[in-house]
Amino acid sequence: ADLRRQAPRDFVELRQPGELDERFRRAGLRQGDFLAAVDGFAIENRDQMVAALSFTDEPTLTAIVMRPGSGFIEVSGPYRRRKYGPVPKPQRR
Repeated sequence: ADLRRQAPRDFVELRQPGELDERFRRAGLRQGDFLAAVDGFAIENRDQMVAALSFTDEPTLTAIVMRPGSGFIEVSGPYRRRKYGPVPKPQRR
């Protein structure tokens, strides 16, 4: 996708300190970044971001961000993902 043709409102802005948790900071994201893509998936809102983050168990996050003053850049770094999977059956006693 040619992300340069999209307006910043089509991306997820990380503007509040609470939106940028330690996992994002370790991956190279900064407050004020606009997330355009996560792990190869273009995103336009927080729901899409959450979905894209769940598509892989890889311990690395790669993102395309529009950073004020730098334009579009790729950032990548360690990222601890939430664990998903089957719920174990309760054991019979």
